Amino acid sequence: MERGTPCLIFVSAHESFVFDAQAFMPLWFVRKSMLGRDMYKALQKYVGLTVFKKACCMLKGGPVYIRDIMYIECSGHLLTIQMVDKK
Repeated sequence: MERGTPCLIFVSAHESFVFDAQAFMPLWFVRKSMLGRDMYKALQKYVGLTVFKKACCMLKGGPVYIRDIMYIECSGHLLTIQMVDKK
């Protein structure tokens, strides 16, 4: 999901609308009969797609986004961060 892209979550009492809603590429379809459960899942999906991608830590060389880290290796007081792009 690109920054600034609107995120649509359809809420309806008519479960049959789920198929019509797909034309708008919604993130999730929330059924009013299952409002609490479905809204929780919709919010989990939204957070997974947005918050994690923006999370970063500041290092001497600038920000490092968590989504770009493959693994972190620790040897004594030295941390080696292996990035997805092999840096």
